[in-house]
Amino acid sequence: MTIDRAKAARKSRSRTKAAVWQILALFAASIPASMVSTAWGQPLAKQRTDGSIWFFDGLACGSTCSGWIQIDNNPNVRTIAAGGTSVYKIHNDGTIWQYSGNYGGCSGGTCPGWTMIDDNPSGFWIGVGWDGTLYQTHWNGSVWQFTGPACSGSYCPGWAPLDYTPNAFFEAGGGLYERRGSNSLYTLWRYTGTPCSGTSCPGWQEIDSSSNFSGYYYAGQTALYVANNDNTLWQYTPGAVRRGSTNWVQIDYDPQAIWSDLAAAGTVYKVRGDRSIWQYNGTPCSGGACTGWTPLDGNPDTAAVFAGYTMLFQQHASDYTLWQYTGTPCNSNGCTGWVQVDADPNTVRLVIGGSGQLISSE
Repeated sequence: MTIDRAKAARKSRSRTKAAVWQILALFAASIPASMVSTAWGQPLAKQRTDGSIWFFDGLACGSTCSGWIQIDNNPNVRTIAAGGTSVYKIHNDGTIWQYSGNYGGCSGGTCPGWTMIDDNPSGFWIGVGWDGTLYQTHWNGSVWQFTGPACSGSYCPGWAPLDYTPNAFFEAGGGLYERRGSNSLYTLWRYTGTPCSGTSCPGWQEIDSSSNFSGYYYAGQTALYVANNDNTLWQYTPGAVRRGSTNWVQIDYDPQAIWSDLAAAGTVYKVRGDRSIWQYNGTPCSGGACTGWTPLDGNPDTAAVFAGYTMLFQQHASDYTLWQYTGTPCNSNGCTGWVQVDADPNTVRLVIGGSGQLISSE
């Protein structure tokens, strides 16, 4: 997750709250077993304002929303990330911890199962790729990859430097990408797999350079999605260096799309100005027509949307409820494909399977 995305999400929370759209009755609905969050598939975790971390066990809300297990209670947590079978956290002092417990939860104020994997006060942010690889960035903008060994005391050898570019922002997905530059000219780079040797970091390929780039980009499992200032959205698949090749495909033109609210996983999802949610179905634009989008929800109360491998969630703005998509797109009966899984006004961050989205600044 990039820092820019966090800022954009905070801005989205400040808009005027719309009236809550009446969700069609789903009281008898249940989440299919294939969509349940587990430690062996897609760990879904949330961070609350008190720093505590909670794991979602897949249980939808009934009279209460009891599908959450507390796995940490440390007020010094800066942010969290999830991917593979693990949940990670970074503390305000820069230490990074991996949850290696069995998701049995805290007991009597004690939350076991955390292993320290870095002890560096320069550590600033963490993110996880879809393959479970953990990355961190330091305050100076350098990017590091976790190679596996845990700390032994204060000695933490499990990190390899990938880049030392100042003021760069990384995005981890099916690959590792980096945005460099400023509002006048952005460049996008893809990591090709060669770590740094000393201060030389040759493992980066420039894939785009444009003054039209909005600054918003999202890494899915197999593609990168890039939004432009001209209201177009592009899909990049690794292989090409510049636009103009078949590796860059335009998939949308939408003046009403809010590019800061996109989410990417196996595909990409967008939120429009009316807060409706749409899924890209794989049909690129042709002759100016961009028909490859399917509506999933028409709720004007949508605050944020984020995605995992096969899981999609949205949070509502007025009541902080969290809803999971169950697989039914909008049709003549409305948009009934959502079931409530949480109602927590103290949630600061939700992360799943490598992606993270800041959904509240309270």
